Amino acid sequence: MAYDETKVVNVKALKDTATRIKTEYLAAISKAGHARFQKSDTVPDAGTAEENVLYLVHNDETGHYDVYALIDGVVELLDDTTVSLDGYVTDDDLAEALNGVGGGAVYTGTKTDLEATDASVIEAYFTEHSDITPKAGDMFAVVTVVDSITYEMTAYRFDGEDWVSITGNVDADKVIMPENITLAGNYTQFGNLTKNADGTATLSSKGKSVLDVFTEILSKRLQPTITAQPSISGFNLSGAKAVEAGTSLASAAYTAGNLNPGSYQYGPETGVTASNWVVQRITDGGTEQIASVDAASLSAGSDNNRGNVWLYHWRPGRRERRGVPEVQGHRHSRRWCDCQRQPRQRL
Repeated sequence: MAYDETKVVNVKALKDTATRIKTEYLAAISKAGHARFQKSDTVPDAGTAEENVLYLVHNDETGHYDVYALIDGVVELLDDTTVSLDGYVTDDDLAEALNGVGGGAVYTGTKTDLEATDASVIEAYFTEHSDITPKAGDMFAVVTVVDSITYEMTAYRFDGEDWVSITGNVDADKVIMPENITLAGNYTQFGNLTKNADGTATLSSKGKSVLDVFTEILSKRLQPTITAQPSISGFNLSGAKAVEAGTSLASAAYTAGNLNPGSYQYGPETGVTASNWVVQRITDGGTEQIASVDAASLSAGSDNNRGNVWLYHWRPGRRERRGVPEVQGHRHSRRWCDCQRQPRQRL
């Protein structure tokens, strides 16, 4: 093997060195307070060195600066401004060590001609990049894009000799048809497609996925029909009814109400919702709100006309004179009633 395996373990020594440098620098700065760097031609002695100063002295042998500081009355060498990498593994050594053990580079090429092969795209890539030699474990992705349509993305792995496809099974919506399909043969209909028995027709399939093509042939698009209209269920009145003239009604009641949103044949939900329910009393005296509920359903309730009773009586009207009886009514107070003065409203 071309590289020294013992070099790899020196990574621990590199971490130890970095930790030691960090610790010593922090300790020096902590003791020195707000330290600053200062270049010096020579190593200062303890008599002239200042606290809170890190002296950078150029080392002609290493080509780097050594770092000195006055610590506890003595000028100490902390370290230099670089870390020697002698004996450590190089990038080439590491790449060689990883070769064949699962690590590999990933390359990508684009195919713009449906007639071209993936192999030609891979070959053209490495011809253009002659400085690259594929290794076992390397990956290559071929992306086929024609007229802004992505037809296919295929992955290959280099086994040391050949590029082997690893794409495997592909969903039908990922396989794109490269051309239109010509319908020919002695038939008049195939699914939703029709043609003359002795003629041909064209299915526009180019650029569509296999899933879209089969969906177009074998399925049918229908507008949803309404199978149930929205309606109110459960709401009924009691006490409010047609009665004989002269009949008194003490109160009226209503039962709970719910909204049926209706439905479509194929869905989705209609989206019809109830947000507010209002119950009103309408008499010859005007309209008065009995209940108003901001909810999806209405709870049962009743109305006693604030303690008054309803009295319905009959009097001749225009229709009566034409032979059609007409019932008119108005609200009567418990205390008094003047049928001639109270306004009347036809029921």
